[in-house]
Amino acid sequence: MDRSWGKFPQTIALLNRYPRAIKQALLKSPVNEKILEFLNECPQKYMFMPIVHSIKDAEKALGYPGINIVGMELIANKPEDELFRDEAVRFIHDKNLFVWVNAITLSGLSRHILYGGLDDNTALFKSKDET
Repeated sequence: MDRSWGKFPQTIALLNRYPRAIKQALLKSPVNEKILEFLNECPQKYMFMPIVHSIKDAEKALGYPGINIVGMELIANKPEDELFRDEAVRFIHDKNLFVWVNAITLSGLSRHILYGGLDDNTALFKSKDET
């Protein structure tokens, strides 16, 4: 569930009405102490995927043992960013977590770079070889 982090208490209350949701719903949010503390204390341990912009973000999220982290979404604005490197992917995989890199283009044709410019617009309008 993307972009619901501003309403996690209400979202979780709604999900709790559906017992199978605990094994199906995946919550995600930026790394934010208030959100992480809420999830850490929440009795329902829904799957969670923090949106990380650095290894420091990843380590911060991993510092909350009461959160059911199953993977991490990596944001890297350019290929030189630390999360664009193989070592970052290995770091997360070594924690038995999946890595998610988003190729969606946000806001139409304007550029909101999520992973080094490897996105839908590049694949569709430039070259499939650049993806």
